[in-house]
Amino acid sequence: MISKKTAVLFSIFGLVAGTAGTIALQTQASNATSNSSGMRGRMMQRVKPTAAGTVSAVNGNTLTIKDTRTGTTYSVDASAATLEKFTGGAVTPTVITITDIKVGDHVQVQGTISGTTIAATKITDGQMGKKFGPRGQMGVAGTVSAVSGNTITLTGKNGVTYTIEAGSANVKKVSTINVSNIAVGDTLMVAGDKSGTTITAKNIMDGEIPGNSFQK
Repeated sequence: MISKKTAVLFSIFGLVAGTAGTIALQTQASNATSNSSGMRGRMMQRVKPTAAGTVSAVNGNTLTIKDTRTGTTYSVDASAATLEKFTGGAVTPTVITITDIKVGDHVQVQGTISGTTIAATKITDGQMGKKFGPRGQMGVAGTVSAVSGNTITLTGKNGVTYTIEAGSANVKKVSTINVSNIAVGDTLMVAGDKSGTTITAKNIMDGEIPGNSFQK
């Protein structure tokens, strides 16, 4: 038979254990809420732009762009917007002013649409570059416009013209080939060490692989 003293001790231990369990559950719930908030924050960072397209006119603080997704031409009021620009395949943008945005630039706009007018809160000029490979090499994909010896001129899908130094690159077109097998009009994917618009290539693929992670 259990004594009254032992029963009291069991009750106390049970209360403590129950409290600990409640605290643990509350902590788990708090962590779950925190993780959920973090996920929402990351999802918000990936929100699609209100409009994205090519600038056809710049007039003071107003841009005219044609949305590449819908074909709609918008008048973008940039007077209250944060302006930034990716240059030379950079992965971090720099802050700019409206005068740095030129006709022909590709921009992404966040803001409020009213008809064909957008009150912009943020405008990003250009596209972020992507790093890949064991040494964080930069990659671009584009069309060859010239081949001179081991030097290739490539117009990237981001509109930037690159000079590719291919002398020490592994060049492949399904099987390994020579630089002399690359022809004007070919689509290349290039990985290497990037300095401005010059890339000292490590690997060149003649022809595009579906689903690749190269900079467009």
